[in-house]
Amino acid sequence: MKNKSVLFLFSLLVYNLACFSQGDSPCTATPVTINAGAVCGTYTSGTTVGATYSNNAANGGTPTCASPGAPDVWYSFVAPASGIIQIYTSSGTITDGGMALYSSSNNLCSGTLTSIVCDDDSGPGTMPQIGGCGITPGNTYFLRFWRYGGSGTGTFNICFWDSYVQNASSSTNCAGGTQVCNNNSFTGNNSGPGNTELTACNRGCLGGENNSSWYWINVGTSGNLEMTITPSNGTDDYDFAIWGPINTCPPATAPVRCNYAAFPRAFGCGTNTNPTGLSAAGVGTTAVACDNRPYLTPLAVTAGQIYVLLVDGYTPSAQPFDLNWGGTAGLSCTPIVLPIELINFTGKPYGKSNIIEWTTATEINNDYFTLEKSLNGIDFEILTTVKGAGMSSETKNYVATDPNPFSNITYYRLKQTDYNGKYSYSEIIAIENSYEGFAVSNIHPNPTNNDIYFDFFTPTSGTMNIQVLDYTGRILLDENVSVGEGKTNLNAKMGELAKGIYSLKVIFDQTGYSSVNLIIKQ
Repeated sequence: MKNKSVLFLFSLLVYNLACFSQGDSPCTATPVTINAGAVCGTYTSGTTVGATYSNNAANGGTPTCASPGAPDVWYSFVAPASGIIQIYTSSGTITDGGMALYSSSNNLCSGTLTSIVCDDDSGPGTMPQIGGCGITPGNTYFLRFWRYGGSGTGTFNICFWDSYVQNASSSTNCAGGTQVCNNNSFTGNNSGPGNTELTACNRGCLGGENNSSWYWINVGTSGNLEMTITPSNGTDDYDFAIWGPINTCPPATAPVRCNYAAFPRAFGCGTNTNPTGLSAAGVGTTAVACDNRPYLTPLAVTAGQIYVLLVDGYTPSAQPFDLNWGGTAGLSCTPIVLPIELINFTGKPYGKSNIIEWTTATEINNDYFTLEKSLNGIDFEILTTVKGAGMSSETKNYVATDPNPFSNITYYRLKQTDYNGKYSYSEIIAIENSYEGFAVSNIHPNPTNNDIYFDFFTPTSGTMNIQVLDYTGRILLDENVSVGEGKTNLNAKMGELAKGIYSLKVIFDQTGYSSVNLIIKQ
């Protein structure tokens, strides 16, 4: 009876520690689901009450903004296929906060965390907001939130969302843009906004999309590119940005030319003049506060390059605009064709699951991938779908997980579908997963006042990684040992550790098999 009571008290202690430490470090980070859509879907209530300040290198070091030092909480998420993430916050009892976004060297909480961006006041009031693009689809990232000022706790609201949901049938969206050539004029820019494809990473001088029209430019002859946007209604206010040579759709980097016609007005400097565009008489490559410049300098382009243009109506009427091209560069009417170039399509077993990865060098109008699996390599079923990059001329990495592969060998193939419904298949790959037969057993003594001993059974020889972690997820012991086929007696040296509750984590590198068990040090 006494032993049962002790066991109950230990279990209760473990439960309370787990609740207290939830989200208090990268390894106890709260996992979140990424919303998808044109606006942030659902805010989640958060709190720093009961948290501690993460001030060590393993937890990303000291943030570079927003007066760190207050207790912080952590979230983790898997990057969506678009490679774009928006993280918004709103106030609770915390009305001034800070956020930092981190990547991990090994895609796990135990890796070296590297700060990607740190923000203080980009959100509503003095709350933070982060827009991240260019993150790797399928990779795990960590977000840290704290109260500004170095002390104090409270509540807040947070939302993680992927703002990029492509609709290629509409020219109000990047991948559905109209290809232009010669000096053709275009009319109309009053169809409303498309998807929110501009973020802090790619918008340049633009504040966002209002009434947007996207265009694709195929350079046929090298030279200087000039253009003029002339509204029929002289009081209409048009902005524009040009990205290229093309790397992704939506663009992943800042534009090479950007003129924000409303930019001077935001500083109380009056309105910009129309028309606007690129001209030999232009000045600079982007808008400058209170400068009222209608034209920017021409863009030097090379034959074969592809650019994308956004014309955004800030205050359009029902009247159209004319867009005319000039300069010494020639535009080609040849359709833009960048075939999907699949660099690799591979997979590997990881514990009871299979990890499937593929990489593209270029993509054009790529709507989505369908990953299919088969028991015999002939009859396939759909495993999952992954959003494509739309337009891309840079390397894009994708990853998917099969949590329930077939016994022994599972076959996979990749189906790529364009926005027009056309599709093609990859080659077939096979992954052998002989996970069964692995086991950690006979963990003793537990509780212990010295080392811990256990047995490990494996049907194949390989390398075993043994880790001991404290309740915050900090690794205190990390050792690799070789094990042979069958049963091996192993131990973890805990004699010098203080009294407390620890986790024994065992990883078999050859298959990814892992096991975590609670250990009590007396």
